[in-house]
Amino acid sequence: MTIDDSPIIARLSVRRVASGQYLFEVSHGAEVLYEDAGFTSIEEAINAANNQQGPIRGFEIAYQGLVVGTYLCEEIEHVAEEVAERAVELVGALR
Repeated sequence: MTIDDSPIIARLSVRRVASGQYLFEVSHGAEVLYEDAGFTSIEEAINAANNQQGPIRGFEIAYQGLVVGTYLCEEIEHVAEEVAERAVELVGALR
C-alpha cells in the first residue's frame, strides 16, 4: 500500500468471473491497493477484503460495477451476508 496512514474509505469492487468464482479489488482514487481472486461467494470476497491491515476505515462496496453501499470496517463482518444479498438483488433488478 502506498498511501499514508490517514484514515480512508476505499472502494471495494467485487466481480463474478465465472459461476461460483469471485474476485475483489480494493482501490483509492485511481490506485489499486490490493486484489485477490478465487472466492466462492460475494460474502467471502467481502470478508477477505475486510481482513487487510492499513489505514482503511471503511469501504464503498460495489458489485459488478454497481455501488451497494458504504460501510465501516467494523460493521462489515456483521452485515456481509446482507450486503451480498442486496448486491445480487440490485444487479438483477437492473438487468
